[in-house]
Amino acid sequence: MFTVGYGDITPNNNSKPSVLATHVAERAFSIIWMLLGTSFYSFLIGSISSFLNAIDEKGHIISEKFMVINEFSKQAQIEPSLKDKMKKSLEYRTKNYYFSLFEKNSLLENVPYALRYEVQTALDTA
Repeated sequence: MFTVGYGDITPNNNSKPSVLATHVAERAFSIIWMLLGTSFYSFLIGSISSFLNAIDEKGHIISEKFMVINEFSKQAQIEPSLKDKMKKSLEYRTKNYYFSLFEKNSLLENVPYALRYEVQTALDTA
């Protein structure tokens, strides 16, 4: 990541002209430029990784909930057709609303009463 050039040209202290940086200012500029390039590259890779992780978050939540439904239906001996209806309903609600009712209520518990009342009124009228 820190290479510049092909490596076949080396600095020369003779009287011949050199292709590489021989002055301190040139070397400092090259080092700073390489560090900035590496920092930008690292930031770019991290941003792309975070973006892809955020896209897959809903899918991960749905697959965890499907595992719970599978275990529950196995223990309760629920028919496969009913299990499929539960999965479709859960998938629809998760994709469209993202938060469960429990998560919404726990979110509102940490909000002041007046603001909670305004939010609940807005939800009721919507």
